[in-house]
Amino acid sequence: MPVWDYLAPQAPHDIKDSSAGAVMACGLLDLAKVANRPQYREAAIRILTALCDTCLTTKSTRAEAIVARGTRNRRAEDGVEVSLPYGDYYLLEGILRVLMPKEIDKAIDLSSV
Repeated sequence: MPVWDYLAPQAPHDIKDSSAGAVMACGLLDLAKVANRPQYREAAIRILTALCDTCLTTKSTRAEAIVARGTRNRRAEDGVEVSLPYGDYYLLEGILRVLMPKEIDKAIDLSSV
């Protein structure tokens, strides 16, 4: 899972950002398709798997989201290690892109790219 800022001095040991990982996975899936680079799809699946293994809120009785460990604004200490709605969205979108690629292709139509 990526850190909140790739240029952070403490990277890769700084605060993580699950939402950045979910967004990155979706982007890699798009790149794999348009660039015909299967290694991007493999990397996306590794990221999605890591998110599911380490960031799901399955054991929380207080969670109101699917994914934990998102970071909104580390510098201001606002929204650090929290659930973020866009993290949930992109994790689910990434999983659907892997499990239901034909249906997603119809919805986002990358054929013209």
